[in-house]
Amino acid sequence: DVRAEYMVERRTANALPQDIPGISSDIFSQSSRAMTLNAEYTWSDSLFLTFGSLLRHGDVVASTRRGRKIFSASKAIADDPVFGPDFYAYRMAGTSYGLNMGVNIAVTSHSMLHTSLARQLTYAEGDNNYAKTVAMLSWNYNF
Repeated sequence: DVRAEYMVERRTANALPQDIPGISSDIFSQSSRAMTLNAEYTWSDSLFLTFGSLLRHGDVVASTRRGRKIFSASKAIADDPVFGPDFYAYRMAGTSYGLNMGVNIAVTSHSMLHTSLARQLTYAEGDNNYAKTVAMLSWNYNF
C-alpha cells in the first residue's frame, strides 16, 4: 500500500505584546506546505512494515534564551514565560526533511505491538538547524 499527501497549513493567532521594537511579536501565526510519501508492506498475516518520508517548508516556532543568531533570523519574537524569565519564543522559516520506519506485529486477534524510529532534520534561516530522533513503542488493544 502506497500513499502520497500534500498539505497546506495556515494558523492564525493574536500577537503577543511586542518586546523588541521593529520585530513582530506574532509568533503563533504560521503557514507551511508539506508532502509525504508513505508505504506499508504486509510481510505475513501478523507482521507489516511501514516506511515514510516528509518534506516540509514553512514557519518553525521554538523557544530559547536571548541570542543574536536567533533574533537576527526570526520573523517574530515574544517573551515565553513558560520556560522562564529569560526565554523567548520565535518564528522563522525552515525546511524539514524526515524519514521513518516501523514494524507492526499482531500479538493476538485484538492487539498489536508497534515500534518505530523517526528522524527529522530542519534547516532554518540564519543557519539555525535542528535535528530530532523519536523512537516509539506502543501496544494497541481493541475490544
